[in-house]
Amino acid sequence: VSQSRYHSVNVWPNPNAAAGSDQTVCIGSFVQLQGSVGQTYQWSPAAPLNNDTIYNPVGVLTSTTTFTLIVGNQYGCTDQDQVTITMLPAPAYSVGTDTLICPGGTAQLFATAVGAISYVWNPITGLSNPFIANPTATPPFTQFYTVSITTYKHIQTHTNTYKHIQTHTN
Repeated sequence: VSQSRYHSVNVWPNPNAAAGSDQTVCIGSFVQLQGSVGQTYQWSPAAPLNNDTIYNPVGVLTSTTTFTLIVGNQYGCTDQDQVTITMLPAPAYSVGTDTLICPGGTAQLFATAVGAISYVWNPITGLSNPFIANPTATPPFTQFYTVSITTYKHIQTHTNTYKHIQTHTN
């Protein structure tokens, strides 16, 4: 007499991990990672992310980092993928010196940055063109100008440097 026993083996599907596209950003930029859908998540390295167990953590990086994402499903199966965030140094820029002019006078603003593709000066009050590197300023009163520079890598630098044009009456 022979007996047969059956043992079933279930094969569950693996999740499909996707850590997102590689990115290039300026050093110190805010970065949000975007993982694929799953039931559990584990990003490594965990620092400097705000939460390494969610699919879309955020962080501010100071160096190029490759993150590994492990995604798990309800069956305990896992898959992994990697994403690299490349850090570029902040663009080097310079602006001219502060200027003293008489009412109705003009001053030349000046900004430059390696790889710059656009400039935006604010406020636009008294400027010949706020979208160039060197507008002429004829402010009606003492004015502080700030320039925002976008580089060839589309990385925007909001400068803390300003051009101060002070009107002076005799």
